[in-house]
Amino acid sequence: MKQIDIYITSENVSEATQILHKHEVGGITLSEVKGRGRIPHEPVPDTVHAYTYAKKYVPEYVYRTHMSTIVPDSKLKSFIDDLIRLTPHSGEGLCRCSRSV
Repeated sequence: MKQIDIYITSENVSEATQILHKHEVGGITLSEVKGRGRIPHEPVPDTVHAYTYAKKYVPEYVYRTHMSTIVPDSKLKSFIDDLIRLTPHSGEGLCRCSRSV
């Protein structure tokens, strides 16, 4: 068995959960995390007043959802392949096997 750590955007959590159900993977732990990496950040509007935006800036850190789960070795390859297909263009959804359990 392997522990899998997945970092994805909040919009992809339901799709990742469907992949977990498809492969009959049991429990997961979800956390909202903030960090930076290789994925380029999108500019966000900078609020000047409650109703106007003056300019856009690129934040140094962005929010992601960290999913952690345990996957049996027999289902590992197909599980990771499905997760990589989840967001193929942005580089998100990539997992890493952190340790054997």
